[in-house]
Amino acid sequence: MKLRISKSNFMLFDFCKYLYKKTAIDGIRTEPTMLMLKGTELHKYYEDLVIKGIRNKLVFDDEETLDIVNNINIFEENRKGILKAKFYKPIIYEEKFTRVINVDDVEITLVGKPDAVFLEEDNTLNILELKTGIWKDYKLSKIRKELVFYSILLEKQVDNEIKSISWFYPKMNHFDTEVIKKRTVTSVYKQLEKMIASHENNDFGSSYNYKKCENCMFLQECLFMS
Repeated sequence: MKLRISKSNFMLFDFCKYLYKKTAIDGIRTEPTMLMLKGTELHKYYEDLVIKGIRNKLVFDDEETLDIVNNINIFEENRKGILKAKFYKPIIYEEKFTRVINVDDVEITLVGKPDAVFLEEDNTLNILELKTGIWKDYKLSKIRKELVFYSILLEKQVDNEIKSISWFYPKMNHFDTEVIKKRTVTSVYKQLEKMIASHENNDFGSSYNYKKCENCMFLQECLFMS
């Protein structure tokens, strides 16, 4: 058996195994929501600001979006005022990577595009993820896994040690950074093992949780399946 696992599908499996099956395996695609479209635009705004120094006009100009953009601008002005030029711009931005690894004798092709990778003053690398949603403390373990997935993906494909990870939620003005933890690396590999087991056993059942299930287009069939 060979698996191809993107970062998005890795996180989707963590969120809901049944939703992962319907989209990643069965190939059923859902229409992008307004939040997704806004998120895409804000990522493009951030890219143009950091890489090109351009503040582009937005298609979405509602108050909430403009507040997020304002927070991004302030955050980047502060970074630019503190950091030397060689450390301000990312050395990798939205670049697609693939890497083949073996887990439990299964060949897995990892795929993903990290938001940004920065060179630090100690010559190590820091992977940054920009999130346009709301920060909650319960998201900590998930954002760590998401970023460490990228660190495993980039391993042996970059010259510098990948030492740290960062996440920025401009809507909440929340930024944090930390050294990669061994337990998070272990957690990522354990989830890859679970994904292998699900594929081998065709087991993608998920339990109901109203917070994540109430707006799911597969809700009824998933409940009947359970």
